[in-house]
Amino acid sequence: MSVLLTLTRIVQSAVEADGPAVQVNSIVDGIQREMAVDACSLFLVNDRQELVLVASHGLGSAAVGRAAIPFGKGLVGEVAAARHPINIVDPAAHSAFFYVAGSQEEQYRSFCAVPLIRGGGVIGVLAVQRREPVLLSQEEEAFLVTLGAQLALVVANWVDWQLTGASQHRVYTGVR
Repeated sequence: MSVLLTLTRIVQSAVEADGPAVQVNSIVDGIQREMAVDACSLFLVNDRQELVLVASHGLGSAAVGRAAIPFGKGLVGEVAAARHPINIVDPAAHSAFFYVAGSQEEQYRSFCAVPLIRGGGVIGVLAVQRREPVLLSQEEEAFLVTLGAQLALVVANWVDWQLTGASQHRVYTGVR
């Protein structure tokens, strides 16, 4: 299977979907399926400079739309603040681990996340997880980074999230 064709399928599916909710769900479902991971989650920046879980295939549905992680807090927050991927085994043992209530993430033993960057600022984080304690390969991580760059172009234009009272997502520039 061609990595480029896989990338095209995921991005095209998101672009063609009707409305933001369908688009983000299409993204996480496609990544989960194509990368053969147990969970895929998309966090976007809200107007309070938090990363809000907007869609997930694999995490508990109670956390979607409710979980908000501050920049720099937890593994997802560290990815956003550092603007650099994290690819680790046993995330619950990591000093930065931050449990999100209702997420059921304790079942996952590996974690890889990449920042979504647009216009020089972080607009979100894309994370994948596996139940098995296995790091993503360099190729898989590179694929996720490339996918994150493409998805940043797609999600940058979505403005009506209505999550936690926010009327639009914001770009995190590092200034609070």
